[in-house]
Amino acid sequence: MTTYGYARTSTVEQIAGLADQVAKLKDAGCTDQTIFREQVSSVKMEDRIEFTKVIAALRRGDVLVFTNLSRAARSMMHMIEIESKVAAIGATEIAP
Repeated sequence: MTTYGYARTSTVEQIAGLADQVAKLKDAGCTDQTIFREQVSSVKMEDRIEFTKVIAALRRGDVLVFTNLSRAARSMMHMIEIESKVAAIGATEIAP
């Protein structure tokens, strides 16, 4: 089992916000090697390259951690879609 983390800010100027998320993800069991980071708006999912990579990295039994659901999804419907993808792999996700 691997614990992956996903940290995202909407702009490159939000350095402290990204650092705070990374620190929280490490507290949740992620490592520098398992944290996927990006500084991009979530409006266009196709622009979220690191998010796509973290979903592709997941295997059965893995855990995906977000510091806040808003870092991963733009709406409840979008979060349900993400949950379905993660569950189909056999992994789980949490937002501590």
